Amino acid sequence: MGVGKCFLLADDDPDDRNFFSLTLQSIDPAISCRTAKSGQEVLDVLNREKPLPVLLFLDINMPNLNGWDVLIRIKKDPLLKTIPVIMYTTSSYKRDVELAAEFGAVGFCTKPDDLKQLKVVLQFIIDNVNNLSKETITNSGIENFKV
Repeated sequence: MGVGKCFLLADDDPDDRNFFSLTLQSIDPAISCRTAKSGQEVLDVLNREKPLPVLLFLDINMPNLNGWDVLIRIKKDPLLKTIPVIMYTTSSYKRDVELAAEFGAVGFCTKPDDLKQLKVVLQFIIDNVNNLSKETITNSGIENFKV
């Protein structure tokens, strides 16, 4: 696992989880990718498994606990609130982007349509994982990645 970096992806769609994990692995095999298929599973993983992920990708539309519920709970938890969260969703609604920032996410990514776009987004995130800010994200020029 190289420097021990681990990302956690929460998405109820198995194809999206697989596509994301394989793409991340192809870009940087030193980064492991854990996945969760529900909001509750995300919270279980975060409370049970260590080390904590360096970054959490969180889908909005999941059964039971949706991404907003999970984000709010994480940001209220003293042990979890420092984990950077990127909302990773099919939504491109301006209000969802605003809510993501309001609730404490560092970024908002509309799921890319193809492998090339996903690789661009993930490469940028990997290169800037310690400096994901409004400035770096805005200056990236990546259209489907906002803050």
